[in-house]
Amino acid sequence: MKQQKLKVENALAHVHLKKTPVRITLLSHFMTVDCAQSYFDIEKAFNKKFDKSTVYRTLGSFEETGLLHRIDDASGITKYAFGRFGDGHNHYHFICNHCKNTYCIENDEAELIPLPKGFQSKHISTIINGICANC
Repeated sequence: MKQQKLKVENALAHVHLKKTPVRITLLSHFMTVDCAQSYFDIEKAFNKKFDKSTVYRTLGSFEETGLLHRIDDASGITKYAFGRFGDGHNHYHFICNHCKNTYCIENDEAELIPLPKGFQSKHISTIINGICANC
């Protein structure tokens, strides 16, 4: 447990964020779960322990600094996952049809389709639907 807290504190220090109890708790949560989390998942996991606006501000800070990345998985609910996969790093998102969890699937060979002349991509989102290993 102490090693996990040290990892979290080092990650916060690396991006120059203060080590507040909320940040430590939320980042630790994201570092240990295996699927993307929405605000509602966080609220449920912590039994509404934290103020809603504090959680949203913290998620925004984590996204801005690259500790988390945002996933818009077509569910209409924004989810977040640990790690920065933006800035040219492409990966897939797997959505389980049964439990509705969203997983980041790292793949260095995520294929890019050639764009027409003059087009520039800013973000690529590839979604795979199916049944996860837990279901």
